[in-house]
Amino acid sequence: MSKDKIFIFDLEGDGVNPSKIHCLVVAYQSDDGWVQYSTTDYNKMRSFFMKKGRIFIGHNIARWDIPVVERILGIKVSNKIVDTLPLSWYLYSNKLKHGLDDWGTEFGIPKPKITQGEWEGPLEGETKQQFIDKMLHRCREDVKINCKLWDKQIKDLTNLYEKADPWAIINYIMFKIDCARKAEESRWKLDVARCEEALASLEADKASKLDTLIKAMPKVPVIKVVSKPSKMYKKNGDMAVAGVKWFELLKEQGLDSSNSEDVSYVSDLKLPNPTSVQQKKSWLFSLGWKPQTFKYVKDSDDSGRSFTRKVEQIYIDRKGEKMLCPSVKSLQDKEPAIEALEGLTILTHRIAILAGYLKNVDDEGYLKAQISGLTNTLRFKHKTIVNLPSVSKPYGDIVRGVLIAPEGYELCGSDMSSLEDRTKQHYMWDYDADYVKEMQTDDFDPHLDLCVLAGFLTQEQADMHKSGEAKFSSERSLGKTANYACVYGASGKTVARSSGGKMTNEEGNKLVEKYWERNWAVKAIADDCVTKPCLKQNWLWNPVSKFWYSLRYDKDRFSTLNQGTAVYCFDMWIQEFFKRRPQITGQMHDEVILCIKKGFREQCAKLLKDSIHSVNEQLNLNRSLDVDVQFGDTYADIH
Repeated sequence: MSKDKIFIFDLEGDGVNPSKIHCLVVAYQSDDGWVQYSTTDYNKMRSFFMKKGRIFIGHNIARWDIPVVERILGIKVSNKIVDTLPLSWYLYSNKLKHGLDDWGTEFGIPKPKITQGEWEGPLEGETKQQFIDKMLHRCREDVKINCKLWDKQIKDLTNLYEKADPWAIINYIMFKIDCARKAEESRWKLDVARCEEALASLEADKASKLDTLIKAMPKVPVIKVVSKPSKMYKKNGDMAVAGVKWFELLKEQGLDSSNSEDVSYVSDLKLPNPTSVQQKKSWLFSLGWKPQTFKYVKDSDDSGRSFTRKVEQIYIDRKGEKMLCPSVKSLQDKEPAIEALEGLTILTHRIAILAGYLKNVDDEGYLKAQISGLTNTLRFKHKTIVNLPSVSKPYGDIVRGVLIAPEGYELCGSDMSSLEDRTKQHYMWDYDADYVKEMQTDDFDPHLDLCVLAGFLTQEQADMHKSGEAKFSSERSLGKTANYACVYGASGKTVARSSGGKMTNEEGNKLVEKYWERNWAVKAIADDCVTKPCLKQNWLWNPVSKFWYSLRYDKDRFSTLNQGTAVYCFDMWIQEFFKRRPQITGQMHDEVILCIKKGFREQCAKLLKDSIHSVNEQLNLNRSLDVDVQFGDTYADIH
């Protein structure tokens, strides 16, 4: 890429959602390095952004600077852009913070500090020129940092990709960020009235549960510690008031009058706090609680010697939800208030979601499906609209149902069918084609299959479960636990722990053993993965996307390969339908949400189906990809 086409820029406006641009600073490369120029003139800014053939580089420019430029200057920026923020997410995934402030510290270029609201205009006693000079200084320093960052990034990308063109991964990441920008521009309509009503209802439910628990739980003693007064007597030899109180306290506590040590006693009893884990556990133990589920935490003693600490759990994870452990529920006959514990964590989570909606909704009643980063497999990290429970979960219909389509429109929800299973089968085909063919039969159930192999069920029982003649859901859940855990290299002990006390370590070991007998190809694929160290971390090569992915742990080889492939396939599908309809309201995992005019369902479904067909032709995987399409007025209707 020619250096004379590259321009790094930054701008300053009068707020987070600015109404005007104070200044623009641009850097370009000369023989002597980066050279800056600046302007406060809108026409010169328009001329800069409208000139063809340029590549614009900046930090978070895709989702902030460029939209601001287009809105305020009234132009459309059609040149290629490169955003150094998502590139930082990709290249340095072990870095906690990626802002220019943090990079400036690393490069020895401090980012100028400006207090809240200082960018709005001149402060008292400050001239307009002094204010502009301050904005220009801030902008210039930001551009200096970004020049250093881009120099580092293109060098690191070149080292990582060696002889391959690093612009392939740059273009891919920029496409992903463009998707995020389009979602933010589209926004998502919130039924504000229903959201407020639902929030009030859930908060009332939570308050009722807390009140029940406060009445049932024991009051908490307030411990007061009193030291012997330094002056027990007056100068005339009479006992001081402090001395009198000290001896009275000793008498009350049954202590000898000669005691000079600190005295600890219960000075008061305060109402219990039902959100305190320690207070809840103390209460449960007083009721005779015998914990069955534990979390194992790595710790170290004062000498630095490591050990594993066993922490009893009140709640267990069931399909992503915190449910009361059976050992706690068994106390309900003895103490009916235990019922109030059930669902308290779920209520708190749902309340936080609804409150987040109302906090972030704009004046027109819309939310933005924003992102906060990329995972190591290049999947979006979401914020604002994140971790939404399905409609089958408690209150899931509410938190999804308040996300709606505007009048005259409806939502289209389309997700890729069993995406990670299909990409897994693609990789397994060359190793164990017979097993892949078996997995593709209509009635294949991997969880029942594992239970049969491990001797938890007979084949006849598994067949009866499939046909509905009998139910072996409890046994099947053990196979499901093992299937999901083993992909990430879990041991038999870990699988047993994950079952919530439903299986022994021996049974966990048996499931793990049989899982790997059945899925030996997964280990073989992982062993054959190409990895290398670079940029102070390990990387894994993906033969489908032809990109390098950060590899956190060696045991994550297959999951990194498979998840990265799934994300790439998903993005290719979006890229295909964007060619004809570049709009997206949101995307979650392997699902897209579109907003379409009513009366166009057939055309929309055809576009999505045709697009995945095109992806299948391009990738030519060993397992074809497919999508499901649903329509409705609310998010609860479509997923």
